[in-house]
This record gives sequence, structure tokens and C-alpha cells, in this order.
Amino acid sequence: MERALKRVLIAALVAAPSGAARAEDDAFRLFEEEAQAIRIASTKPETVFNSVSNVTVIDRRLIETYNYETVADALQSVAGVMVWRTYAMQHVPTFRGALQEHYANKVLVTIDGVPAWNAVTGEGDIDRVGIDSVERIEVLRGPASVLYGSNALTGVVNIVLRRPEKGASLAAAAAGIGSGHGGLAGSVEVSRAAGVYARAKEDAFLFLSADHSSRRSPSLSFSDDTRTVFELNEYFSVRNVNARWQNGGHSLLANVSNSVQDYGGNAVSLASGAGKPHDKEMELVSYSYSFGPSLSDLKYSGTVDRQRRQIPRDAADSLRSDILGTRYVNALSAAADLPGPFSLEFGGSHEYRVAERYNNFVSSSQAVVADNKMDDRVVWEGSIFGQLGYDRGPWKLLLGTRFTHNAAFGDDVSSRLSAVYMVDERNSLKFMAGQSFGAPTPFELYFQNSPVTVLGNPALRPEKTSSVELSYLTSWERLFGQATVYYVDYINTIVRSRGDFTRDGQTFANANFYDNARRYNAEGAELEARYAARRFGAFAAFNYIHGGRGDSNDVPAPGVFGLSGGQSSNFKFVPRYTLSTGVSGNVPGPAGVGELFCSLVAYHYSSMETLRTRLPAQAWADVSVGFKKDSFRHALAVRNAAGGTIVVPEYVRQRTLESMPLVSGRRIDYTVSYKF
Repeated sequence: MERALKRVLIAALVAAPSGAARAEDDAFRLFEEEAQAIRIASTKPETVFNSVSNVTVIDRRLIETYNYETVADALQSVAGVMVWRTYAMQHVPTFRGALQEHYANKVLVTIDGVPAWNAVTGEGDIDRVGIDSVERIEVLRGPASVLYGSNALTGVVNIVLRRPEKGASLAAAAAGIGSGHGGLAGSVEVSRAAGVYARAKEDAFLFLSADHSSRRSPSLSFSDDTRTVFELNEYFSVRNVNARWQNGGHSLLANVSNSVQDYGGNAVSLASGAGKPHDKEMELVSYSYSFGPSLSDLKYSGTVDRQRRQIPRDAADSLRSDILGTRYVNALSAAADLPGPFSLEFGGSHEYRVAERYNNFVSSSQAVVADNKMDDRVVWEGSIFGQLGYDRGPWKLLLGTRFTHNAAFGDDVSSRLSAVYMVDERNSLKFMAGQSFGAPTPFELYFQNSPVTVLGNPALRPEKTSSVELSYLTSWERLFGQATVYYVDYINTIVRSRGDFTRDGQTFANANFYDNARRYNAEGAELEARYAARRFGAFAAFNYIHGGRGDSNDVPAPGVFGLSGGQSSNFKFVPRYTLSTGVSGNVPGPAGVGELFCSLVAYHYSSMETLRTRLPAQAWADVSVGFKKDSFRHALAVRNAAGGTIVVPEYVRQRTLESMPLVSGRRIDYTVSYKF
């Protein structure tokens, strides 16, 4: 069994994306420990070949090979993953076309396996860790509630912090400048700065990092709800501090993040704050203790995740909304080997989600002018889970169930079944069937602003998915391929509706309110291929989606401008297919000194519909060249090389706004990094 596992690990190394600049045997040794450490789909180490879920890994070597600037950029290269935006928020991860409304609460974001999301509105944030602090990004597509509970509705992104080999240390610094405002002319700004230190001993580990990144786009001509045309300057800036400490069974993780981005306005208008800064503050502390194998790998963890957002509400930015919430989580889990090839994992968790406030206040005096009745709203949730595993010969099976009781909606049972068949050491076949749920957030349940904005609905039911998928993985020499087909049902998706709404005995006429949508479904296919050689690498990721049956609804016209209404559905706004490709190469530098490298990453979306129109197919590309010598690495990148504006449907404010820019303007970035 041990020899067979070793062969599987070596096969997985071929699957690991790499722009290998070493000999093949060295690459195997480099990636062997990493292949054993994939834990996003199970509490036990797995490889991409025998993982019980559909997992793609973007490792450190791939990040550097293709010069990804952010976690969002890296995720765009994964089949079935789009990183979109709405008028209210940038960098919204979207899996398999399941659109995320104002708040990105369908894809769970974790840092070293610790879930991190807003207690009031539910969204995760993929910018909480800068790219220089990332060792790898593990991407799980499909339901994952059995392992993670709420919010892992359509998938999980696990951001793993950098970690040197045992007995080694890592110290690195990076700095970058970029053309200001996303153009070739104008000011030059600091686009990136980071420092990382890590040291690993036999039973201890320390990691520290701090980073800053900033990105601006050219000003765009923007038409608001009142048909006022103005110039909107888009920007995004984030600062992060991360710390990780382990000693024996003790482990401590801390993440502090602050970001600012432009806002589209509460009603997509200058008068409601369009173009003014939208601020986010996030602090996460998680402690865990592993009691070791003598107690069946018993592990306790406690987490506090506090997040605060401030949103502009008027043209002068004198009125803002203050949103503050905290999650308190306690969890206990254990794993035990049973007689024969069987194993058992089980555990439970208890979580308090405290919506401390959602108020409008005057910026100058801090005086509260509107109380949205969120003060100290508490939703608690308790759950237990169990997973029975079987691993013998070519077969690996897993059957798991999580029972959850939520104070707001009651009980839920989510289950999953995975079967992995190792055809040989370089081929595997996977069948996966699973369910997930997403609990309504305090904002969706209780928000009590005017009906012009949105009203919470205490009668909401949890969002659910039910899916089946089949995957085949193969590798040959330096080539790896993976093909997946899936079918998924979306049940009780939470959407904004409009009409007469009664809550707590009060009826609101023609109001915006949260409601559960009808059941709908989709099927799709995902294809991934990678090639890694010493001097050349390439990848391709193709995604096809066919969906939309059952989720259509009529959207009324705004009543002005002579616009008609239209019919909306989740998959109306999603491209039928997407394609991301990349090529990379490297050669010895002049006189054999150092190494020259280059890469090209290109993206393509098929045509998409908006509420009333159709957007043409979209394509853009990033080009990078650079030089490495000893500990120095220089990289020059041209982002969005063609310089066009890439637009996607605006599916939240559908009644008056048809599309929003996803990428705009050509930008040049220069980055230098040094490893001590």
C-alpha cells in the first residue's frame, strides 16, 4: 500500500503545474511534500489524483511563472471559475456560473483551512492575502458543506501561506510600480510592496508577512439612474498582515486586512455615493490544538473573525453606512483508523454570528441618522458531521453527512458520496455526489431600511445545491489532463424580488425584498490541460455551461427613460463558455548569466446577455518578460495588452444598468523581488 501511494504521489507531481527550471527528478522532490499536503477536500492529506473532490492547485511555481499579480488573477486560470464584479463590489469569485448578488457568499474563502467571512452579509474576500504571501491556492469546485458547513455552497478557495522545507528559512521582499490610472501616460504609482519571513523546524513553524497592492483603471464615462453622465475612476487598494505560528500541537493564525475600492452608489447615482470610497476592515484570529494520534488525532480550534464595512451614501460622502459583525467559532474534530481499510472522521462546531450594527451616520459628527435594526442581532448555528472512508487497492470511497441546526431556519442535513478508482499510477476516475447549504445572513433576514433599498425576510429558507459529477484525470510524461462533467440543482437561491411584501404584520407596496427563487438547474463540462518541461510550459482551461431552466423572472422597467423591462435569470448573464490559456518559456541569459523568462496568459468569454441587450465575445491578455539571477527576479508586465475595455453584465441593478467594466485600460507594471 505504501509503495502504491508513493507511485500515486509521483503521478500527482506530473499534474502539479510548473514552469520547471530544474531537472525532472529535482522537480519531483520539490513537489512531493506539497502533493501530500492538499487538505481542502478532506481532513487527511490527499493528492490531486485521489482527492475525494474536484480540486485544482495553483502552486508557487505557477504563480511566478505566469506573474500573477493577485489571487483573483490566478483564479481566472481555473476551469469553471470566473472572478467578476458588480456595481457594488470588485473581485467576486463565481464558480460554475452561480452568480453572487451584492455579497459573495456562495464560495467559501479559507486561509490555511480557516473559514473567513462577514458575519452580517456573508461574503468572503480573496484579497485578504497578497500574492507574495501565497504558497499555493487550492480550488474545490462543487458542494463542500459536509466538511465546512454554511457558505461552501458552490466551492471553496483555500489560500495556503508560504512555508519552507523543514530546517530551512525563507525571507523575501518585493516592490512594484505601475502606470497610474491604468494607462501608459500619467503618474507612476506604487502598485505592490511586500515582505515575507518564514522558518520551519522539525516541530515548529513561524510565518510573518505584510503586503500592499494598488490598482487603478482609466476613468470611464458612466450613466447613472437619472441619466446623468459622469466620469467614474475605478480603483482598488489593499493592505494585509499575516502571521502563523506552530509549536508542537499548538497553532495560531492571524490575519489583518484593510481595503478600499470605489463604490457604484446605493442606487447607481452620484447622489447616492457613486465613485466614493468603500472601506473594509477585517481581523481574524484562530487558535487550534492537536492532541495527537494518541487521542485519535483529536483537534480543537477557536476562531474570532471581525469585519467592518463603511459604504458612501451621498455625493459629498458626508453620509455613510457602518456595517460591523463578528463570528465566534468553536470546533472539535477527530479521526480514527478502524479495522481493515476503514477510517472515520467526525466532529462538531458551534458558531455565533453577531450583527453588531448596520447604521447610517454623519461622517463629520458620527451621529446616527438611520438605525436599520441590526444591533446585536445574533444567529447561532451548531452542527455535527461524520465521514466513513474506505481505502484499499485501486478504490477509495468516502461517505459523509453533516447535521446542522440554525436558530434562524431550523435543521439541515447535507451529505456527500465520493468514489475514486485508480486505473493505474497515472490515471484515475472519480464519481462525486453531494449537497450543500448556505444559511441566510442576518442582513438578508432582518435588514429594515426603506423598501426602496431592500427589506430583510425572516421567512427565508437556506440556499441549497445538489449535484453529481464525473471526472477523469490522466498524466503522461510532462502532460496532465482532467475532464469533468456535472449536473447541479439550485434550490431556494436567495434573490432580490419586487412587489407587495408583508413582514411583521406590515405590508409594503411595490417594495424590494429578499425572497427564495424557484428551483433551477444546469449542466456543464470542464477541461484542464497542463504541460511542464524544463524550458517550456503551457496550460489551457475550458468551461462550458448550459443552464437557466426554471429560474426566469420578469424585471419591470424603471418607469422612466422610455426603457422596457426584460426577463432575468441566473444563466442569462453567464457566458456559455470560457477559455483561459497560457504559455511560458525560459532560456539562459547573456553569456549564461541568469535566466530570461516570458509568459502570455489570455482569456476569452463567449457572448453574454444583459437584461435587454447582448454583449459581444470578450478577450484580453497579459504579457510578462523578466530576468532572474541569483536571488533577484525582475518582471515587466503589460496587463490587458490590447488596451480594450472588457465588460460583463450588471445582474444586480438590472433595471437601469446593463453592464460594468471587468478590465479596462492597458497597464504596465514592473516588479523586483529578492530572496534573502
